[in-house]
Amino acid sequence: MIAMYVRGNLTITNKKIVILEPYFKKSDILLDQFENIINTVFNAMKLPKSVGEKVVFNPTPHSKDIIQLLSQNSTEASLM
Repeated sequence: MIAMYVRGNLTITNKKIVILEPYFKKSDILLDQFENIINTVFNAMKLPKSVGEKVVFNPTPHSKDIIQLLSQNSTEASLM
């Protein structure tokens, strides 16, 4: 299943994420990104992981004003 929340940026809340939990259980992968409220982004990633679903994170949108370089430490990189 591919689910999209059209024009959902900044409108997806933690309450809406909880409502979607049954769909996470039926899915294989969650693709998440920073185009939503940051706290909600991280909470959204916890639900699929708790039911064995893979989480793919796309660190967009890229903003040179905020992030010039994306880095991971060697421990996290080795786990990928």
